[in-house]
Amino acid sequence: AYGAAVQAALLSNDIKNAPNLMLQDVTPLSLGTSSIEKPTPGAGERMMAKDNNLLGSFIFPIPRAPRRHIPIKVCFAIDADGILNVSAEEETSGNKKDITITKENGRLSTEEIDRMIQEAESFKAEDTKLEQKAKTMNDLNEYLYHVKKLITDNDVSSLISPVDKLKIYTAV
Repeated sequence: AYGAAVQAALLSNDIKNAPNLMLQDVTPLSLGTSSIEKPTPGAGERMMAKDNNLLGSFIFPIPRAPRRHIPIKVCFAIDADGILNVSAEEETSGNKKDITITKENGRLSTEEIDRMIQEAESFKAEDTKLEQKAKTMNDLNEYLYHVKKLITDNDVSSLISPVDKLKIYTAV
């Protein structure tokens, strides 16, 4: 985030007092993870993980956890030589895995990076719609989860007639 702020200032000509500023440990694309089935680090500017560059994957089981809590900590570290080290640790078991991305292993060329940035710009409206759709679906799933949980609560369940319970179960 610091590098992005400095780059924005450079592009807007707001940095006049630091003409010899040199950034290190900079990545041209956003870094993130997806962990639907297994933790997978990626780089890119698109909303959907499948539209970004897969950097690798960590093979270890993800235990059951409360909704919206993924018990995995992921750390990205870039050294002075531009080597990206990604580590993931599953919090409950302490199981830890590491991936190293070098120029020869998973690194994108300048042309590929430029293409991905252009694609992100051209698909921005579509990605915004997908993001809104995903948020709406998550909100609906959250609501249905709470309705199911409420129905199974003995204090609430005893107040609902069997016919209404059946209607609710069928609808949910």
